[in-house]
Amino acid sequence: MRFLQSFVQLIGRFCIAALFILAGVEKILSWDQTVEFMRTQGLADMTEVICAATIFLEVFGGLCFAFGLRRKFFATLLALFLIPTTYVFHNFWDLTDPVLRQEETVEFLKNLAIFGGLLCFIATPSAKEPSELG
Repeated sequence: MRFLQSFVQLIGRFCIAALFILAGVEKILSWDQTVEFMRTQGLADMTEVICAATIFLEVFGGLCFAFGLRRKFFATLLALFLIPTTYVFHNFWDLTDPVLRQEETVEFLKNLAIFGGLLCFIATPSAKEPSELG
């Protein structure tokens, strides 16, 4: 049973981490466009530093989470990262165009689902940790 639990947790971590890792790599490959986009979203001060920190967290944090290295710590960091990111970049409530509003609502809800998945990993003991339930 512990093998199955470990395997399912591994697959779940890889699924969630893939999003962060690929997003970070995409930011590296399109650095100038990413920095400019961040500026248009109101992050005019220290945009390059914020972008670099975001890339580091997404790639390094995603890899650590995927491979279970301090998984609860990195799940917590990634979950906390999603709060301002979702608020700033997926603020559907400020949009008047119905198509853009719908697109950003979906993106907001996707981030909310990822946040929920990370919370589950934070709250669930790994297969190596003793379970409080039995």
